[in-house]
Amino acid sequence: MFYESLFNPSIHRPVKACLTGAGEFGASFLFQAQGMPLLEVPAVCTRTVQRAVDAYENAGIPASKVRVCESAEDAKKAYADGFNVVVDSFEYIADLPLDVLVESSGAPEASAAAAELAIERGMHVVMVSKETDSVVGSILARKAAERGLVYTTRTPRLPPRRRRPAQPAHRAHQLGPRPRHEHRGRGQIQRIRFHL
Repeated sequence: MFYESLFNPSIHRPVKACLTGAGEFGASFLFQAQGMPLLEVPAVCTRTVQRAVDAYENAGIPASKVRVCESAEDAKKAYADGFNVVVDSFEYIADLPLDVLVESSGAPEASAAAAELAIERGMHVVMVSKETDSVVGSILARKAAERGLVYTTRTPRLPPRRRRPAQPAHRAHQLGPRPRHEHRGRGQIQRIRFHL
């Protein structure tokens, strides 16, 4: 194995992502992106712009480095000046030089429209909003593929573990260890762990 190739990244510039939705997932994504040297999130679109400003601040980016923009022209100027851009309409940031849209708004109509526009503008799409993906995901994937782009979804959450009903104390010793199944997704091996 060539360890040098594992530790020398093949891309030479950061991936520039824009994010729609600054809720729980979006704020977490912004925070984690600060520790990834090859990922930048210079633009956020959300209905409540103050949530995006707060999410940037929680991620360690001061409010002085964030600009709330109300038009595409304002967004282009702020982006060119090196500010992180916050807007309430994806159309304002659709023409910025961004590589990928991470769609996490949870609003099916708005997220479908944003993803379609992103694909038209040459951006890859990561669809976090499962409602949108379940309704129009195949259409968006086809449109992306026609343009040589990637449409993908995030890794799904693990299903909650099911608890076995409690056994009466006088029978617990007869049953022995109880198996607990872990489901790790379609196509992966299920492991069984034993707990007393």
